[in-house]
Amino acid sequence: MNKSKLSRFQCALLGIEITPIDKSQLLTEISHGIALARTTIIVGHNLHSSYIFHTNSQFQAFYSDASIILTDGMPVLWDYHLSGGKNNSRLGSTDWLPDLRRVENLKSVLVIGSTPEANQGFQEWLTSILPHARVAGMPGSGWNQGKEEEAVALVRDFRPDLTLIGLGMPLQEEFGARLLLQAPELKALALVGGAIDQLSGAQSNAPRAIGKLGLEWCWRLATQPRRLAGRYLLEPWKLLGVARRPIG
Repeated sequence: MNKSKLSRFQCALLGIEITPIDKSQLLTEISHGIALARTTIIVGHNLHSSYIFHTNSQFQAFYSDASIILTDGMPVLWDYHLSGGKNNSRLGSTDWLPDLRRVENLKSVLVIGSTPEANQGFQEWLTSILPHARVAGMPGSGWNQGKEEEAVALVRDFRPDLTLIGLGMPLQEEFGARLLLQAPELKALALVGGAIDQLSGAQSNAPRAIGKLGLEWCWRLATQPRRLAGRYLLEPWKLLGVARRPIG
């Protein structure tokens, strides 16, 4: 597997590394990877992924092997700046996916994850911004071994230029690692979390003005309190206890 990997910056407080990069640079890297048949693995770091990174060795290994680690969250960006970093910006999946038309040679996209309705809606959205590209998808509801085997077969048959996986953390990373072993011909692979729901319209997306203030979590907590209460109210405190501790 011919794989790219850009230089990284160490964030002192959260104990994680990120790739300082802006949207234009990211899209250019994806373009180059497709043109050169070079695997480009794109992930993102926020507080939730930071906690999983420090408590899940398989997740940590996948991030360590990634090509690009985006700054997906204002707390990560604040840590970056406090650690002395410059020339970086927050770049979540919903920030760069709408600009996929700027990726050169992008002729096929495969999306794996979310409900059948959201997955189909996301495929339709992709087709609207990439009218000349082949688009296919597979929902992630009820994910199991059989569905994973079906997804791997779909990837190998469809041979996409870009594969988007939104199964939630850490499932999408665990599947991504296995997929790379079974389909080494992958070009660009991006783990996009809930972006499938948000860009398909199945889930409301917080206004970007709120995100710039670091309060996007309040919006999400208010709209999905049962699912996100533990992540936003308890996990950050747990992160304080593990960020400085070597993974065991």
